[in-house]
Amino acid sequence: MSEETSEFRRGRIQGSTDRTLAEHAAHLDKINGSMEKVAARLGELTLQMQRMADSMDADRATVLTTAKALRDADEARRDKDVQRWSPLARIIAVAGAVAGSAGAGAALWSLLHHG
Repeated sequence: MSEETSEFRRGRIQGSTDRTLAEHAAHLDKINGSMEKVAARLGELTLQMQRMADSMDADRATVLTTAKALRDADEARRDKDVQRWSPLARIIAVAGAVAGSAGAGAALWSLLHHG
């Protein structure tokens, strides 16, 4: 083998090695770029998850506050209804209904027998 052929072969091997290293370097750069994109997206997702958790906490607090307000309003309405129909008021209402019925019955009887 001549010295020129040997150098040519070494040059060819070196060029092949350099090309392979360059391809690997390009591949690693591509992977690093993809990893940066994944890391950025993961950060966005983490922030969105935190916002969702905060929103759920706020919604839960709103639901509890609304439920308490509705319960209090219902209790106040029931208390007011109970106050409106005290035992004395019920007796008066029944007595009024009886008196009205008796009066209507007497008027009807009077019309039918005298009229």
